[in-house]
Amino acid sequence: MEVVLVCFLLSTLHKLPYELETAMLSLVSLVCIYGTFASLINCIFSQRVLPMGPRLIKEKMNSEISPELPCPVASSRLSSGLLKVAGLLEEGGVCGIPTDTVYALAASCKNPQAIEKIYNIKDRPAEKPICICISSVEQLVAARPPFSPLLWEFMRNVYPGGISCIVSKGNWLFKL
Repeated sequence: MEVVLVCFLLSTLHKLPYELETAMLSLVSLVCIYGTFASLINCIFSQRVLPMGPRLIKEKMNSEISPELPCPVASSRLSSGLLKVAGLLEEGGVCGIPTDTVYALAASCKNPQAIEKIYNIKDRPAEKPICICISSVEQLVAARPPFSPLLWEFMRNVYPGGISCIVSKGNWLFKL
């Protein structure tokens, strides 16, 4: 690092020999390329495949603080994370999940207390509706909502997909 600093200072004074400048730039470039490549490979494989040096910034962990987080955190890269979220939802919990635009709070619509938790967490007025997400159109068939044949055809052609439908609420929601 000291050599790089001396070369930088000599370069600003225009006293750095061209050969030394070329050698230092090549060396720094190789180190940067290796660091980028190693970081990328290690991130892709979620383990240390290529060796790297110690972290520059180390977080201090107080031994008195419990390592358990106040909220469970599920890894989005593992299917076990999805199972953990599904289990929390089944138990009446509320989860933060990423959508295509924002992070959203999710709860099972089978559990009215969980939906009430969402309203309390967001401090949302009770008269303001929330979204219901379904995994397939077939989930709606059993609830028999009063949709037009055109809407049914549209949903069967589009879902699952990135389009939302806004429909009138009714008693059919309780059958979900």
